[in-house]
This record gives sequence, structure tokens and C-alpha cells, in this order.
Amino acid sequence: MDLGASGNDSCVTTFVILGLTETPAVRPILFAIFLLAYVATIGGNFSILAAILIEPKLHTPMYFFLGNLSVLDVGCITVTVPVMLKHFLSNDRHILYGACLSQLFFFHLLAGTDCFLLTVMAYDRYLAICHPLTYSTHMSWRIQKASVCLSCLFSFSNALTQTVALSTLKFCGPNIINHFYCDLPQLFQLSCSSIQLNEQLLFVAAAFMGVVPLVLITVSYGHVAAAVLRIRSSEGRKKAFSTCGSHLTVVGIFYGTGVFSYMRLGSVEASDKDKGIGILNTVISPMLNPLIYSLRNPDVQGALRKVLRGRSQQWPMEPGVWGNRTTVTEFVLLGLTGNVRLQLILFVVFFFAYILTVGGNFSILAAIFVEPKLHTPMYYFLGTLSLLDIGCINVTVPPMLVCLLAHQCRVPYTACISQLFFFHLLAGVDCHLLTAMAYDRYLAICQPLTYSIRMSREVQVILVGICCTVSFINALTHTVAVSVLDFCGPNVVNHFYCDLPPLFQLSCSSIHLNGQLLFVGATFMGVVPMILISVSYANVAAAVLRIRSAEGRKKAFSTCGSHLTVVCIFYGTGFFSYMRLGSVSASDKDKGIGIFNTILNPMLNPVIYSLRNPDVQGALKRVLTGKRHLVYLTSMAVSNLTYRSQFQLLGLMDGTDAHPLLFLLFLSIYLLNALGNLSMVVLVRSDGALCSPMYYFLGHLSLVDVCFTTVTVPRLLATLIHPVQVVSFQACFAQMYFFVALGITESYLLAAMSYDRAVAVCRPLHYGTVMTPWRCLALVAASWAVAHLHSLLHTLLISALSYPPSAPVHHFFCDMTVMLSLATSDTSVAETAIFSEGLAVVLTPLLLVSLSYARILVAVLGVRTTGGRRRAFSTCGAHLVVVSLFFGSVLSVYFRPSSSYSARYDRLASVVYAVVTPTLNPFIYSLRNKEVKGALKRGLRRRAAPQNE
Repeated sequence: MDLGASGNDSCVTTFVILGLTETPAVRPILFAIFLLAYVATIGGNFSILAAILIEPKLHTPMYFFLGNLSVLDVGCITVTVPVMLKHFLSNDRHILYGACLSQLFFFHLLAGTDCFLLTVMAYDRYLAICHPLTYSTHMSWRIQKASVCLSCLFSFSNALTQTVALSTLKFCGPNIINHFYCDLPQLFQLSCSSIQLNEQLLFVAAAFMGVVPLVLITVSYGHVAAAVLRIRSSEGRKKAFSTCGSHLTVVGIFYGTGVFSYMRLGSVEASDKDKGIGILNTVISPMLNPLIYSLRNPDVQGALRKVLRGRSQQWPMEPGVWGNRTTVTEFVLLGLTGNVRLQLILFVVFFFAYILTVGGNFSILAAIFVEPKLHTPMYYFLGTLSLLDIGCINVTVPPMLVCLLAHQCRVPYTACISQLFFFHLLAGVDCHLLTAMAYDRYLAICQPLTYSIRMSREVQVILVGICCTVSFINALTHTVAVSVLDFCGPNVVNHFYCDLPPLFQLSCSSIHLNGQLLFVGATFMGVVPMILISVSYANVAAAVLRIRSAEGRKKAFSTCGSHLTVVCIFYGTGFFSYMRLGSVSASDKDKGIGIFNTILNPMLNPVIYSLRNPDVQGALKRVLTGKRHLVYLTSMAVSNLTYRSQFQLLGLMDGTDAHPLLFLLFLSIYLLNALGNLSMVVLVRSDGALCSPMYYFLGHLSLVDVCFTTVTVPRLLATLIHPVQVVSFQACFAQMYFFVALGITESYLLAAMSYDRAVAVCRPLHYGTVMTPWRCLALVAASWAVAHLHSLLHTLLISALSYPPSAPVHHFFCDMTVMLSLATSDTSVAETAIFSEGLAVVLTPLLLVSLSYARILVAVLGVRTTGGRRRAFSTCGAHLVVVSLFFGSVLSVYFRPSSSYSARYDRLASVVYAVVTPTLNPFIYSLRNKEVKGALKRGLRRRAAPQNE
């Protein structure tokens, strides 16, 4: 990474974080402690959020702010603890300069918002106790939202100021941070330039973010104390003080540690005391907050019991929380046409358009990865644009295809709002990314000598990050603004996806504010980027026209033609859709524009960028013909490229001897697996008695199990006959991609099945309305989508590393841990991403399964008869066995200290979750299941009947 791009001539590109201890024996213990603390914090804060959402008594300003505080606590601990856990497991403690600054920025952003939010909560208590008659007026829903937004805005400004000021400092060495995360005092100590300005900024910020809020909190509670002491009855005083005790405890812990950390500028040296204070700030405080707010609060305790017992009538959350009088729980999308025959034709047309779009954009991505000529800023932005186009079409087209087949499309309120958010998020990033691409063309043509400095890798990443941040804020603003509207009926959306104008038409409350927000958003997301693009291309045109040769002018313009075409199509349709506020009614013309926005535009982009571009065409030919070994980008720089050929797969047993007995054993297991799981798929599809959500998920699980074993077992069988198998680079990472994708899909399907069981046991009367076909489909689709995104990220990161030629793989398939151990280049970025993101992806379903079964356990123990309890447990026993086998073996392989690595143990544990568990699943689910056994008997009778005749 080139730090000089920002005017900083630092020679330090990475920092070394010492962490809490350097004693190897203590690290596994600390890992276990902080992992439990992390899981407890996530679980506790999400439980508080769930309680606030489902309990009508908690739909008050105080709990609205508490919910926001819980979200901030989850974010704050996620910024620091996953990286710390990774360092406990790995001897590599390096962190990139950019990653260090990013951690610093997000920590100060979230902690600063915490400061102001605690002040707002104190003001809320002051109004509730001192001005109870005007409380609802002074603390209206709009004021609550404005208070939270202002807190975020102030904190963002402070975090950005501190981060930018720090980035101007020089770091010449040493680069060792005596802490477990990147923070200001420790980085000041390492700087080789003057930190006087930074210390002044820190002092001002600490005063503004710490002292001012603390003074306001003190003043608020001074008034509260005075008002309470005027109450005559001791019971009244006790009740009034009880609403403030929890908040005062949190304020004391938070500000006490914060002031100690940042208000002692005379001594910035890091010490063990600093680390202890850091643990209090980043781990203990977020973990204790849900406990403090629930221990002596009967309302929160009651809501938490309802979460565990499943007795709340508000779960899943109905629209209308926080005073929204919405009675609509779902919308009906009319789609493109009501003609049944035409719907079938449109299904075929849009299905092929969808395949072409995804294929075309992935081809552009592959071309950019494999062709060194395309490792430039212009194609970096183009690759990001292709990724956005894939996301954009996936948000709208798959639901539309389902609707075309179903003939009637009912969408839950929350699904509609989610689709609206993601569509505006991705489309907004598109807007600003096209502006960044225009700026790139301006620099390339008008400032060619300084182009590489002004458009360095760091600048590219920052531009994309800004595009995503701005679009996220815009999409979140519109989504929140729509979610507070009332929808009293009708609920028919005359469109094929949920968008702002059609929803405005259905609202029974005033949309004046929403119209203003839409106008401001369309101006900021459309007009401003369009002006910047126009200015960029005006400068480009002026520079090109000064070129004397016609050939030179033609070549310069040719690099801009594709981008201009895309800009015209994108902004033309966008302006027509959103800049005509006088008419928000949906029409057939709107649907046509929507098709252009969501289908044709993403489909045409790869065609437009490749038609007249010889570099892209050449790269695409090499991708399609396979004449070039795949070349991947490393995470450090575009120019660091390595060519790979093959790996030697050593199999289950090291050595050169064949193992015919093991071959027969695993062949039998594989055939048994295929027979059992495919039989389960056929039974679920063909037998009417198994047409329920539980068996719908079981059918998908069986399909995943067949594919899961097919990815690894055939290659395992080959290694048992011919022990050393040569595997190409492409085949190895293709196997890794599908193995990880299918493994994560299985984990999320198991989570979905546990949720299904929780609803069936805890809310049997509402089971049919909660587990609708649409929700089941959404859960399955989400499982597949999350898994493939996760797998793509990890495969790209690991394949970007350098490997020795013909490297031996001590495993029977290409696994992540083994490939990381073989790499000859720096694996710190890949390990950090895999550990932090992988931890979330694997532990999230495990946490969901645990919460579901906690609710089931509480509900079943409330059943009085032993027969009822036995029956309730019998529906969950099989699933619990499968979950224990799968997650137990996965956690033992991927989440343990690197010092305890054993190739033999890994291979045996991998056999359990990759071969044995998928084979046992159909037998576990059918052995004690009368419905499955009955369906199997009926199926065999149907097969035997024609033969008897």
C-alpha cells in the first residue's frame, strides 16, 4: 500500500499488535474467555433488542434509545474483539496501516455515539420525571429519531477528524503497538512527527465528547433528584429513582473508563493498566449493559421471558412498532401482467435475461482477475460495478420470477421494506461509482503524469468506501421514513417490486416529509453526481480537443465512450422514475422504466464495456478458452501476481500404499448417502403427508448433503486407490468454493429448521401464519445466498496467495486451513477476514439454534403431562443429534489454536462432518419418525403395485 498517496511519507505499512499477553500457554485460556464474552455480549444485546421489539410495553422513548445502545454495543465489541481473538490463535499479529485506521475510525464513531446517546437518555429521564404531562410532546417519535441521528452525526464528524489528523502523521518505525487494538494514545507514541496538533484535537474532542455530555447528564440528574425529593411518599421516590439507577450505573462505568483513557495527555505511554481499561471499555461494558438494564427492570424481564417462552403475540414483529398504526401485514404485487399465458412467456424471457446478466457480469469479473492488463483503477471500478449489478438484479428478479409462476404474489411487510432498502443501497452505490469512474477518466486524460499517485490503490478503496457509506445512509433514511408511514389498506402494489412511489400511493398518512426526502435524496444521489460527471467530461473534452492528431483524439475518446453510454442509460431512467414528484401513481410506463433499471441496465453493462474494448475481449477469450493459467490479485497490491500449476493431494492416509478396504468402506458410505438423501428428497416431493415446512427444509438439507459429499468423496476414493493425486489449481479452489458454500448452507438450514421447531412447539396456534410458504422460501434462499457470498470471499482471498509448485496437501480435499498453511506469501489479511467474518457466519446459526432450543426447553418444561413433554421433545431429538454432530466437528477443526494443529486429527474430524454426518441425516430423521416411515411404505407400495398387476 502506498502511503504517499495521501501526502504521508511514512515507511511503516503494517503495525504489530502485542495484544494482552505473549505467553503461549495463556492464549488459549484468554481465547476461550473472550470468545464466551463476545458470544454473551451479542446474545445479551440481541435479546434486549428482541424484547423491545416484541413487547408493546417497551415501545417507549426510553427503550427506543436502549435498543439503539444495544446495537452500538454489538458494533463496538465487533470492531475490536474478533481481531483480538484471531491474534490469540495466530503468531502473526500484523495489521495493515489502512486496517488499523479503519478500526480506529469505527471504534471512535461507535463510542462517540454511545456518549451522546447516554446524554439523550438522561434528558429523556429528566422529561419523564420533571415534565410528565408534556413528556409525549417533548419526546415525540420525530424527536427520538432526530436525537439518534444527531448523535451519529456528531460522532461521525469527530471520528473522521481524528482519523484524518492521524493519517497525516509520519510513522518511520518502530511499529509495535502495546495494546490489543489501534487507538490514539498508542499511535501517537509511535509517530516520528509532531503530535501537538493531534493532542490538541484529542483534548478538544475529549472535552466535547466527554465533558459536555457528562455536564448535561449531571444537570439532568440534578433536576431529577430535586424533583424526586419533592415527592412525599417514599414509595413514589423509590419508583422514580428505580427508572434512573440502571442508566446511572452504565454512565459511571462508561465515562469513568473513557476519561481515564483520553484525558491524561501528559502520559500517552501504553501500559497493562491501559489494556485493562481497554477491556472494560470494549468488552466488559457492552457485556454488562443488557444485564444492568434487565436485572431490576420487571418490564424487560417479562419481555425476555416471552422471548424465551414464545408467548408474545407480537412475534414475529408486526409493522406498526413505535406508534405506527399500520394494519397491513403484507402487500400484493400485481407484477407485469395478469395474463396467465403471457406470464409464462415473460418468465422464460426474464429467466434468460437473469442468467445472461449474472453470467456476463461474472465473466467481466473473471476477465479482470485473470488479465494483468486490466489490473488498473478503471477496471477495479468496473469490477465493483459488475458486482453491484449482480446484487441489484438478485434483489428484484428472483422474487419476480416466483410471482410469474405463482400467478399471485404476496409479500410480507418486512420483506417488502427489506427489498426497498437493498435496492436503493445498491442503486445508490451505482450512482456514486459512475462518478468515481468519470473522475478516474479525468485524471487519466488530463493528469497522466500524476495519475498513479492520485489514483493509488488506497484512493480507489476510499472512493468505493465513500460510495457505499453515502448510499447506505440514503437507503436507510428512505427505509426508516417509509416504515413510519401508516398503511391501512388497500395493499395492492401496481409494480413488480417494492419501490417508493407505489408505496407512497398506498399510505393513509401524510407523505409530505417522504416526498421532500425523496427529492433531496434524488438530488444528492442523482443531480450532484451528474454535475460532477459533466464537469469531469467537460475537462476531458477540452483536453482531448487540444490533441493535434486525430488518432490520439480517437484513442482518448474511446476510453470514455462505454462509460458515457452507461451513464446516460442509468441516469435517464433514474431521473424519470424519481424526479417527478407531482405524480407518484404507478403505471405501465413505470414498470417499463423499472425493467430498464433492474434488468436491462445490468445486462447491457458487460456488453457495452466489452464490445469495443480489445483488452476486455482478449481477457474474455482467455477465460472462455482456458489458454491462460488463472492469475489472482493479492490483497496487498494489484501488481503482486503469481502463476500456479497444481497441487499433490495426499489423501486420508500419508504414504504410497493403496487401501482397498477403506475404498470399499467409503464407497459403501457414499452410495448409502446418495440413496438415503435422494430417497428423502423424492419422498418430500411426492408424498402429500410431508407437505409441511419441516419436511420442506429437510428436503433441501438432503439435497445439500448429496452435493456436499459429492464434492469430496469421489476424490477421496481416488486417493485410496492411487494415493498421490495431482490436482490443478483451478480444480482445487473450485472444490474449496463448493465445499465451503454447501457447508455454510447446511448450517443455516439447520438454523432455519430449529426456528421452525421453536414456532411449532412454542406457538402452535400461529404456526400456519408464521411459517408461510413465502417465509420458508425466503429462509432457504437466504441460506444459499449467504453461503455463496461467504464462500466466494474466502476462495478469492486464499487463491490470491502464492504457493510453491506441486505443493503437497496433507488432506483428502482442498480445505481452507491446509491451503493457508501451504502459502508462501503473507496470510494475515486472509486469516483476519476468514476468522472475523467466518466467526460471524458459523456462530450466527449456532447462536440461533441455541436460542430456539432454549425457548423450546422453557415451553416444554411448562407442559404438565409427561406424555406431552415426550411428544414435544420427540419432534426435536433428531434435529438436535444432527446439529451436535455437525457443529461439534466443524468447531473442533476451524476454531482452535494454531499451536494445536494436527493434520491427522483434521482429516478424521473432517470425515465426521463431510462424510459421516450427511450419510446419517436421512436415517436419524426417519428412524423414529412415523410420518417418514409411512411415506416410505406408501412409496414402496406404489412401486410394487404396477409390477403385481
